Amino acid sequence: MAIIPVFFLQRTRLHGTGFIFAIRQFLIISLEPRILTSEVPVDIEKILIIDDSPVARVILKKCLPKDKVFRVLEAEGGREGLELFKAEKPDLTFLDLTMPEMDGFETLNLLRKENPSALIVVMTADRQRETAKRVMESGGSLITYKPAKPDQVKIIFNQIDKLENLGRIS
Repeated sequence: MAIIPVFFLQRTRLHGTGFIFAIRQFLIISLEPRILTSEVPVDIEKILIIDDSPVARVILKKCLPKDKVFRVLEAEGGREGLELFKAEKPDLTFLDLTMPEMDGFETLNLLRKENPSALIVVMTADRQRETAKRVMESGGSLITYKPAKPDQVKIIFNQIDKLENLGRIS
């Protein structure tokens, strides 16, 4: 049995120029993990991983679905990640919160300024509700917990596909 928490942001435009954000949490319970599909949204080809831990980056890369070849870019910190993000324009970005120099929140804000509609999945070991709320208010597309697991990453790709189909992210 697998129990995997996944958070995503539901953004609704208010009258005028504002947005209202709601955090939606799913606890996905699967008695048979193989029922999770590994299909990847067609337009995801380039992935950027921003994490100061080389081990965390390797684990995440190993968890990516095997049915598609990705171009994976890696950054050891927020500044390097921001530069790669600007230069390479990844289809999907995985971002760690706890990093030296420039933390994940500062990085997330700068990534959002660069591209407000980018897909940014925040991965963190911090399981506090306030952290999840702050991530979503800062513009995270999804939030999930470290360490990465293959089923967890499959769910992330499925959620991205659903959000794109609903027109909530572009």
